[in-house]
Amino acid sequence: MRNQLEGHLPEVLETIALKAELGDMTAARLLLDRVFPALRPVEVPVTFPTGNSLTDTGAAVLKTAGEGEIPASQAAQLLTALGALARVKEMDELAERLARLEEQVGDVQKAG
Repeated sequence: MRNQLEGHLPEVLETIALKAELGDMTAARLLLDRVFPALRPVEVPVTFPTGNSLTDTGAAVLKTAGEGEIPASQAAQLLTALGALARVKEMDELAERLARLEEQVGDVQKAG
């Protein structure tokens, strides 16, 4: 199909351009979308100080986005990643607490 259309491409484009000139908004949108595609946010590398709390890092992300250093979409992705990291950290802490409790229960049972 592409090969068949290729031979008629100049006429097709001329027809679409003519319809756009005559006010056909669908034709105009088709041309504009192909010639000037929608701009997408550019993600930029960003670093944050290490060793801070997740809350501090989240606040730094929001501040960086608020100052226009990174796009809002990138800030949202970073905050989502921080949320996932917080859940992983919470699970690690719960596993450690459970291990300590099991160890204490085992010590009590041995002593008893």
